[in-house]
Amino acid sequence: MVHGGMIMTFLDHALGLTMRTVNRTNRQSTIQLDTHFLSGIEDGEFAEAHCRVTRATKSLLFAAGEVLAGGRPVAQAQAIFKIGPPFPPRTPLSAGRS
Repeated sequence: MVHGGMIMTFLDHALGLTMRTVNRTNRQSTIQLDTHFLSGIEDGEFAEAHCRVTRATKSLLFAAGEVLAGGRPVAQAQAIFKIGPPFPPRTPLSAGRS
């Protein structure tokens, strides 16, 4: 049986990546993650996350998602992310190299 903390980590990461569809330039942090476990995931079973942005403001992003394993719902989550400062400018990998 897969540990619930691993499922929550999977959801947090998937929800955060989904937020990138509306927040491409700034850092973001999870400030709330509410998770409800509905079933378990057996070892070796394939799990997938389905996430969506539900609302975006100037400073906060809201999302919902679920994890499915074998086509059945395993967990549902709602999350709030705080929009932070912009990412620093990117520099070429070769900058400063001879």
